[in-house]
Amino acid sequence: MFVAVSHTDEKRIHIYSSNYESQFLKLQKVRLPKDAMLSNTFTLMDTSEKQVFLFIENHGETTPFGNLYISDEKGRSFSLSMENVIKKGAVDFEKVSSLDGTYILNKYMGNAGSHSTSFDPS
Repeated sequence: MFVAVSHTDEKRIHIYSSNYESQFLKLQKVRLPKDAMLSNTFTLMDTSEKQVFLFIENHGETTPFGNLYISDEKGRSFSLSMENVIKKGAVDFEKVSSLDGTYILNKYMGNAGSHSTSFDPS
């Protein structure tokens, strides 16, 4: 379970998580890299691989991309997985169901355009 709380400046949020092992009773603040904290918008992308993929729009509200972060096995500590993931209405992130732990996404490459990238987080 994830809970978001608005910071007093209303430009960023604090995210808290809890899990089944604690019977969803013990909320703990999620640890994010400093650049991820500069946002008030996030999307939980996937939780099926015993890790959480979290998309955060931390490039500003007018840009069509953000960064993808991956958690530890408890969903409490996040690190950068992929920068500049494209979002046009929905995040361009797809799980490949026939290959466990494999995802496909589009990454913004500036003047070089965009291209498909796949990765295996394990």
